[in-house]
Amino acid sequence: MILRRLATSIRKQDWFAVVIETLIVVMGVFLGIQLGNWNAARVNQVVYQEALERFETEIDRNMAELERVIDDQSRSLPRVEAAIEALQACTDTEVAVDAVNDGLQATRATASIHLRVAALEDLTSDPILLAQQSSSARQRLADLAFTFDLFEAESGWSEVIPLETPAAFRRSVDIGPPMPPRESTYAGRSYQWGRSFPVMLSVPVSQACKEGEIIKNLFHWHQWQSHVTPLSIGVLDELNDIRELVEEIR
Repeated sequence: MILRRLATSIRKQDWFAVVIETLIVVMGVFLGIQLGNWNAARVNQVVYQEALERFETEIDRNMAELERVIDDQSRSLPRVEAAIEALQACTDTEVAVDAVNDGLQATRATASIHLRVAALEDLTSDPILLAQQSSSARQRLADLAFTFDLFEAESGWSEVIPLETPAAFRRSVDIGPPMPPRESTYAGRSYQWGRSFPVMLSVPVSQACKEGEIIKNLFHWHQWQSHVTPLSIGVLDELNDIRELVEEIR
């Protein structure tokens, strides 16, 4: 209708009407574009807030996982340290035998850490979500993604390498009687395991310490696993800082 009136005004050379009707057309197009932009911005902001909410949940779960690992390491590392010290003392006492056997048992497993990164990957790769972020927020999230990559590599080596030379294969180690089924946590989930068989000394401590194989196994395990706690604490501190940033944004 507006365009028809505009064409009629041009034929009649009614330039005042032409200007008014042209302005009406331009303003209508402009307002339509603006309304579309405002609506898109509102939708994008909702999407961004939902992404931040998912990220907060992910942060909480990762922090719980890291706290679990730190707690587990606070028990397993001293067990292996006590076994190493008992072998260094090289005395045949019941306490020394129990310490070495307990340390051998501790080295049958390593810390398994699997952090969740889906929400972080969305925030650092989705163009719509990136457009909602300040430059400083984008940099902080990118730094966290780099920290996660580094942590995954380091913790992965610490998990796998100590198990490549199991103490059970050493000549001074034997397999003990079966233990009842047990429950343990792996990758944030609880599992019920069947019966297992412990490893234990098959010779006196004084002989095992002179052979030197077991203490090297224990040292190898401890050397790699001792990295896990400081790395986990570092990532935990970073997640605490990021959570504060997310709370400020929201």
